[in-house]
Amino acid sequence: MPHAQMLFYPCTDQRMLTASIKQFTNTPICNSKAVAKYYKLTMDSNYTGERGYVSPMEADLLEGMPSTYLETAEFDCLRDEGIALDQGDGFHDH
Repeated sequence: MPHAQMLFYPCTDQRMLTASIKQFTNTPICNSKAVAKYYKLTMDSNYTGERGYVSPMEADLLEGMPSTYLETAEFDCLRDEGIALDQGDGFHDH
């Protein structure tokens, strides 16, 4: 198990339901349209594995996660996913 992790603009919820993912559809570099493509590349309709490995916010538990530095940006489609992950059980810095 890693001792720590650094997450920059983490893509954490394949369901794409947050306000920021809906708001920032055309921002430069990374936007919700691009994120949808990323998920399609990593988790197609035939995916039968544990969804939590690709979409951590769908995991049953986030316990035991290492200390984490998590960075989001104000005008980022992934901002709310990062905030939600940071507030998940067992995910705060020790």
